[in-house]
Amino acid sequence: MHRSDRNIIKGLDHRNVEATLVGLKTFMSDSHWVSLSNPYATDIQKLRRDIKSGNAPHQKELAQYIVASCLLHCSDGWSYLGRSISALLRGDPHIARHLAYYAELRATKSLLASQGLGVFNHHHFAVTGVNSAVQLSDSTGTHDFAWASLDYWSSLAGSGALFTELVRPFGINLSQWFASVGGSAKVANQAQSWFRQWGMDLKSFPADRDARNASSYQPDGLPEPWQIKASDALAFVTELWRSLEPSANSRFDIIDNHIFRAAVEAYFKGVNGKSRIQKPAEFDRFIRSVVVPQNLGPVAEKEIIRFLKWQELPTESLILSRSRELSKSNDNGAEAVMSRATLLLRTASGAASNLFRAVGITEAQVAFWSNNLGRSRGLWESAAPATLSDLWADISLQLDEVESFQTKYTKSKQTFYRVGAELHEALVDLGSCERAAIWGASP
Repeated sequence: MHRSDRNIIKGLDHRNVEATLVGLKTFMSDSHWVSLSNPYATDIQKLRRDIKSGNAPHQKELAQYIVASCLLHCSDGWSYLGRSISALLRGDPHIARHLAYYAELRATKSLLASQGLGVFNHHHFAVTGVNSAVQLSDSTGTHDFAWASLDYWSSLAGSGALFTELVRPFGINLSQWFASVGGSAKVANQAQSWFRQWGMDLKSFPADRDARNASSYQPDGLPEPWQIKASDALAFVTELWRSLEPSANSRFDIIDNHIFRAAVEAYFKGVNGKSRIQKPAEFDRFIRSVVVPQNLGPVAEKEIIRFLKWQELPTESLILSRSRELSKSNDNGAEAVMSRATLLLRTASGAASNLFRAVGITEAQVAFWSNNLGRSRGLWESAAPATLSDLWADISLQLDEVESFQTKYTKSKQTFYRVGAELHEALVDLGSCERAAIWGASP
């Protein structure tokens, strides 16, 4: 990435993004994201033509396009992840990996847009003023620039600060959890490395790119077809959806709790140079120094301490463990990319939601988007559920059906044929990740 671009990204002021977003409220009242006269809303290729012909881009319209896109890229990313799930549950890991890669890309574009960065095709822009965007020097393609931007932005203090604000384990953000032990700086450092890990498939390193290309362009079956077990696919998808369950505490309660436990361990090891297993007594004292100052009451305090000590839910989240694996693995390669996409989408959803709430945009003001999305993707017939959490009810019901199926059949009997024959409703609902976009990214 050019040094001049790094300086622009480093100097981005979130107030410019917020002020630009405020200007979209008028359009939202008419059920539009941007003005109907915005030339880029209907023809983004006009941006390339303007630049090629030497005409200056429409700065106001482009800045508004970038800011509005943060929620829409996020929504599209969840859609890609849903189709990836559907492919996995039909026994097609190549398509699952291919679609999960694009879910990861869209999550990255969403996250960057929430910070004022517009990733296009060879022409990229940054919101540097209210309704104002400047072109960056880098002219690489979408995939390469998305990774370079994520990689650099992740190195900045603001990325870690954002992460510690939007992840809310047990209803309390990470900044507050770690305030009693010296603040969230070390957690922010961990978050920066997580951003790079969760976006690793965007890198141009040959191993990662070859894995994606094998799924996207090469015929399956040469030399051998990539086959997976239905029982494994069901177990992974169940774990993925369980991790996304919302609650009154957090829109992504379960995964936030697991991220918290991982952050606690990383913080402890960073300070002490030893793991919780190597220093159990010190780890116990550290946990209490984190939890007790929150004044949650004896019952909640005991529950959280047990969770952090691995006495409650003693297995690491499969989504977190898979996110560290390589995409080229023919065992879990699809699940690895899907896991990273899920974690980036959770983060992008929080960033979009936080941005919209920061300028006073309400859930009702974006209902034109969520209502249309729900109808067009078959989540409801006409009227949206009374509350966003009701969207989880359909998933919970289907996960119960999957559990009954897995109880009914041994792993060897859980074939993709039987999945299709007996869990056809579950196949539809478990592929509808748009509902996670609605409950996660809405203000």
